[in-house]
Amino acid sequence: MAAPIPLQQSFWNQWNASTREIHLDEVSLRQAEVVRNWLEQLGTKELEILEVGCGAGWFCEELCEFGQVTGTDLADEVLARAQKRMPQVKLVSGDFMQLDFGREHFDVIVCLEVLSCVEDQPALIEKLAYHLRHNGYLMLATPNRFVLQRFHRIPPPSPGQVRH
Repeated sequence: MAAPIPLQQSFWNQWNASTREIHLDEVSLRQAEVVRNWLEQLGTKELEILEVGCGAGWFCEELCEFGQVTGTDLADEVLARAQKRMPQVKLVSGDFMQLDFGREHFDVIVCLEVLSCVEDQPALIEKLAYHLRHNGYLMLATPNRFVLQRFHRIPPPSPGQVRH
């Protein structure tokens, strides 16, 4: 059973404040590079883009080069700080599974390192598909279990952290 949303929210506020608001790791930077390359190949700068699990919003700002950006995350305190830095981005805090951005509203949905942090992964994929336009693009990345188990030291989950 997943931790209650307020406990998850507290975890992500603390985690983002101690990591993503301070520095970005190599994996995040490489994922962003791949997504930017894909978006450049689309050849348009007028996309409606949703970033799910945007954390501190660092990538939302870069995504603005390609169109209108909406970012969402549980970390309400972190998003409030990000909104001050990025008034051009629509930032919405809350449980993505409970938010409604409209059916087939986005040309592109970016969802990096989120899938492993939700209790009901099939429901997340369905919700992403609901918001994605026909012929839209889902750009999703998630941790690689094989690599994580063999090459990284992973501490046990913290209170409020869902990990699958």
